[in-house]
Amino acid sequence: MNNRLFFGYYVIKVMIISLIFFYSTGYITSSIAQQPKYYTSKDLLQILQQSKPDTNQILLQYSLGKIYLSKQGIFEEKNQTVLDSAILVFSDALHLSDSLGKSYYKNESRCLLGDAYLRRGDIAEGIRYYIQAITEYHTEGNKEKEADSWQRMGTSIPREKNNFNDIQNAFDQALHLFREMKDSEKEAGIMLKIADLHFIEGKTNQSEKELIEVLETYKKTGYDKLYDTYYLLSVVNRYKGDFDKSLVYAKKCVQNMEAKNTTNAEIFYGELALVYQELGQAEESVEWYRKDLDGLIKKNRENVRIYRTAGFLILELIKLKREKEALSIMSNIAKKSPPRVSLEKATVAQNMGYCYNALKQYHKAENYFLQMIKEYENSKFQDGFTTIAYRDIGRFYLEQKKFNQAQYYLRKATVNLQIELPLSTAKDIYLLLFKADSAMGNYIAAIKDFQQHKNLNDSIFNDKRNKQIEELQVKYETAKKESAIALLKNRNNTQQNKLKSLEVARNATISGALILFVFIYYRYRLKQKTNKKLEIQQIAISQQNISLQKLVDEKEWLIKEIHHRVKNNFHIVMGLLGTQSGYLKNEEARIAIKESQQRIQVMSLIHQRLYQSNNLSSINMHDYIHELVEYLKYSYDISQKIDFDLNVEDIMLDHSYAIPLGLILNEAITNSIKYAFPNNNEGIITISLQYISAKKLELLIVDNGIGISNGIDLYKLGSMGLNLIQGLSGDIGASFFLSNTQGTRIAIVFPYEADSNKNRAFLNIQQSHIA
Repeated sequence: MNNRLFFGYYVIKVMIISLIFFYSTGYITSSIAQQPKYYTSKDLLQILQQSKPDTNQILLQYSLGKIYLSKQGIFEEKNQTVLDSAILVFSDALHLSDSLGKSYYKNESRCLLGDAYLRRGDIAEGIRYYIQAITEYHTEGNKEKEADSWQRMGTSIPREKNNFNDIQNAFDQALHLFREMKDSEKEAGIMLKIADLHFIEGKTNQSEKELIEVLETYKKTGYDKLYDTYYLLSVVNRYKGDFDKSLVYAKKCVQNMEAKNTTNAEIFYGELALVYQELGQAEESVEWYRKDLDGLIKKNRENVRIYRTAGFLILELIKLKREKEALSIMSNIAKKSPPRVSLEKATVAQNMGYCYNALKQYHKAENYFLQMIKEYENSKFQDGFTTIAYRDIGRFYLEQKKFNQAQYYLRKATVNLQIELPLSTAKDIYLLLFKADSAMGNYIAAIKDFQQHKNLNDSIFNDKRNKQIEELQVKYETAKKESAIALLKNRNNTQQNKLKSLEVARNATISGALILFVFIYYRYRLKQKTNKKLEIQQIAISQQNISLQKLVDEKEWLIKEIHHRVKNNFHIVMGLLGTQSGYLKNEEARIAIKESQQRIQVMSLIHQRLYQSNNLSSINMHDYIHELVEYLKYSYDISQKIDFDLNVEDIMLDHSYAIPLGLILNEAITNSIKYAFPNNNEGIITISLQYISAKKLELLIVDNGIGISNGIDLYKLGSMGLNLIQGLSGDIGASFFLSNTQGTRIAIVFPYEADSNKNRAFLNIQQSHIA
């Protein structure tokens, strides 16, 4: 699903907020004496009333304040009462620490007050209390506490765009102090937080470089708890679309976590599930989502985290056609942990909508999706999932052909597309809008929507292409340097040889006559001039080669862009045809439009392969025919009824041959699917493309269906498909054969000049058969 990339950001956000709680509530304060543990605020209030004003009372106040902070759920609307109670308790602890002259407790109270104000959203006041503590640590010369307080403040400040500069400044100050103290382990820890912040800001390449540096620093220090670093490396590479690398890091993360610490195991299981989901491995994804969900439930995590993780598991089960199982899981979770606030109710309704839509109970699905929107809009906790909710209901109404409602919600989805969502999600929303506007006849708006979709799609494509260009440039520069070194070596050898020749000539001239010396000297000078001319010519040739190579590169990119644009134009035409078919009542007209869409898709696949490959004029027919067959199987939904037996050689054909052959295959396969197997009979369609001689290829399409009735002239059937096949065969100079033996057999034999290697390979095969 399109929201799976966004889930990575959401999980990081959860992980950071969880860590904030541990830092901000003072659980990481090892130098404080062991605090007494009480489980309710009521117990602590009773003990505080009877306690003396000493350091033990301060510790009791810390415990009470932390209980108040823990009552403020991460995904809940701010509870002003409990936050004010925490601030009041920590303020009392500060006053008591001051009156007792306890400097350490005074600074700790300031930090806890800073945490409470930051949690409440009062950023300036929270930072003010932290700076007071930091200033006093600095005055005392306590660099360790000063650095820890900077780090603690940066971790506690909410991860919102307006706060990024304050967070970065706090982390930079901590990093500077850790480096001064030469504490490499803590230095790596703060670098990890900085890399995480840069990732949230969208600086993925910078974040990845920093994480690699963190990994190397940890390994040098012998620190072996690397799961947080592996986790972030997996997320960063998943966002960049490098799913293979992401999978490696996600597996390392889980392996290291299970060996060292399982505190946050569910977060790491969820990341591995997401990577498998991106790779299309639904079974593996379901396995790890189950572990993730089980961990969240056992640890009694926030309901929203449980519901949202269940939602991702549900979507994967729906892919596997296990809709009832998905519905059962969600119903049981909602029953055991009923939703209380709007955000929780919205998430449960969203998941139930997925289930009933998959079960084709559309009325129930619609009711749940409408409830989802109502609760999201009631909730003050807005994030990228709200945009995804608008997209989900918009897509639902589009599938139900309720175009007005679809357009309304999809337009709302575009309002906050730049907030916390990847480009792929925005791209898909604009494609859905294009379909809705086209269906309603708003063609100008539809074209704008499609242009937005293509711009985002091109942006994703160009990011990958720029990376490829950078890699090619590095390879080119390396090859150029190696060539220059080889040239210098050759010149050095040439000069050494020349020096030897000169030495021999000199020795000869000593014993020879003066005229012989003059003659040799004249020859030597002539050689020098000749070599000089050759060097000048070589430089000129090299410069011409560089210029020609640049022209060739530019031409290749231009040709790729042309194929890319042609493919895009084909898709626009297909989209418009699909929209138009929704308004046609004549079934024959609908069928004609669908067949036209298929023919356009056949040509579109050619151009797509051309601009995505390094060969700009030839197509690998083995890959292309397999892709075309998969497309037709999906279009007619015949995966359970008709099997395909493909025997296609690894042949590169010029696109002037590939396009006619693709159209011929489309017509022949379509006819077999539609007419060869009536009454849902099972059958096999065999497709073969092979050399029958060194300069001839044969394309066979054979089915074992009912065939053509006896007594009919096979070449005068008069169908459009047959006429099209005959015409396309003539375009490539092919011979067309149609026969009716236990099914229908179409053979296309055409001349094609393969390269010399292919000819030799064919002749070797023929000779081995003769032998």
